[in-house]
Amino acid sequence: MHIGMWELMSKASLTRSLNNMQILFPNEYDFYPKTWFLPEQSDQFRNDVKLIHTNDRKRHRRLTTFIAKPSGFVLQVFSNSKFDFH
Repeated sequence: MHIGMWELMSKASLTRSLNNMQILFPNEYDFYPKTWFLPEQSDQFRNDVKLIHTNDRKRHRRLTTFIAKPSGFVLQVFSNSKFDFH
């Protein structure tokens, strides 16, 4: 296996890499959805949810739904920022 390939095969490592690439090259890496690592980025997540939902309301759209996938656990679907991250 090539050097660094294991990091890309890990979903968390791949996501961190893609998030970094979105910061550096936002136009080229716009295909990947906004992703947060919880609970470490819970404040940023809450702020982003408020902003996203404000934009949804302005555009008269249904509120955006978010999916939480804790490592090794069941998916959780929610549409507000009051989600329990622990």
